[in-house]
Amino acid sequence: MHGGDLKARWTTFLKEYADIGPLRVRWPDERSLTISFREIHEFDSKFAEFVLANPSISLIEGGKALRELCAKAGSDISPEVRIIDLPPDQQRIVRGIRHEDVAQMLAVDAVAVKISSV
Repeated sequence: MHGGDLKARWTTFLKEYADIGPLRVRWPDERSLTISFREIHEFDSKFAEFVLANPSISLIEGGKALRELCAKAGSDISPEVRIIDLPPDQQRIVRGIRHEDVAQMLAVDAVAVKISSV
């Protein structure tokens, strides 16, 4: 799947499954559209697997498709796509992240115990 096909797939998915209206109203307080991986998988399982295997290009093209839809709806905003509800095999605790996880789409379970300036 190359860039044009991927963006077209995202556009179709967003038109069928996403409601960008609330995002347009809450901008700039809310800067991303949250999408459940389950919905992507329900829409097209091969597309969902591609998104997991190629997260960088998938999120870039998803963001482009989302911004285009917002522009067509008359909103000059630049939201991003955020994917939640990843499958269990894509979830890690911080201590469980390894070098093979680099450049993979993961859900990380962590708790911040101290926050300070850098």
